[in-house]
Amino acid sequence: MKKISLILILFWLFTGCVDERDELTGEWEYLLPNEEGANAYALLALDDKIKEGSLGDIHSLMMAKGQSVIFENYYHGHRKSELHYLQNATQSIFSMVLDTLLKEAGLKYTDHIIDLFPSRADLFDNIPQKDKITLRHLIQHKSGLWWTDVDLVQPNKVNDVAGMKNSDDWVNFVLSKRMIREPGLQYNFNSGHYILLSDILENRFDNRLEEKIDSLLFTTTGIHDWKWDSLSTGILNTVSGLQLSTEDMLKMGMVFMNDGKWKEDQILTQRWIGETKEVTYQDGYYKRTTGWLKYDVYHPAIQGNYDVESYFAWGQGGIYIVVLPQYEFVMAMTGSFQDNFEEYAIINILKEYIFPSLKNKFKTT
Repeated sequence: MKKISLILILFWLFTGCVDERDELTGEWEYLLPNEEGANAYALLALDDKIKEGSLGDIHSLMMAKGQSVIFENYYHGHRKSELHYLQNATQSIFSMVLDTLLKEAGLKYTDHIIDLFPSRADLFDNIPQKDKITLRHLIQHKSGLWWTDVDLVQPNKVNDVAGMKNSDDWVNFVLSKRMIREPGLQYNFNSGHYILLSDILENRFDNRLEEKIDSLLFTTTGIHDWKWDSLSTGILNTVSGLQLSTEDMLKMGMVFMNDGKWKEDQILTQRWIGETKEVTYQDGYYKRTTGWLKYDVYHPAIQGNYDVESYFAWGQGGIYIVVLPQYEFVMAMTGSFQDNFEEYAIINILKEYIFPSLKNKFKTT
């Protein structure tokens, strides 16, 4: 029989969340934090801080250690069944199945995109090197196109993502950008690449890309309730259009942590896992992978002064999926923050509460 964590019972008693009790079903095993080597007192202290609002407007928080949920709560009237816009974290989820989608579509990484946009051939005319851009260059963000993406430190800074979203045709906006370097030479993160890939795959799958992602990722992991916006041109918004519940965000983190497996099913390719966990690019203050952010977080509260390898799917405004492989730990958070305050909130949560809770059970390999 599944165990209902004492922490959750206390939450029901003191937060008036009794109406959530019937929703606590599904495939999760709920354990006390100490049963998975975590400190419940640190997590209860975190819960108190969230309730009083001193960490910002957090809507939900859910954590798993090993394969079990050790913490789950919803704040300020938000509920377990609520869907949240993932914003740019949509790109992280889309990237997870991209390698499989390209294979099923009969595409190769070496395919030149000029051949995949025959109706837009004029956008490649008389522009040196533009016809050399391949699918690999899009995936690795080395297209050579002029592009300024959302600055994670200064999200309101003028950027091409805002220009793309304000345009009538996102694909045309991206392909119209001029070249500033030869493809393959330099990394420059470009959210517009994902909409190009969406358009290519929609054409290959007869406008059924969402159905393909459902069968590859959502159905396997038991995700039945999601929303995914399409653009006015009919293609799936793989830049910022996905909505998931907190629980289903956690599932995506669990798949990532388990090297692409959900229970006994291998649903992500080893190629994607290898490139995402091993290949990183410095992007200002951050490290980026092919779809996620990567940090090496240091804090003296951790026994042994470890450098903690961590991966994030980050959607501006307060959406986070955090994976700490060395602790077998995953966390999903939603909220509503302004002026990039969510970055300070998540760093504070990790360093002041999560790492102290986990420090006695660091996984050594």
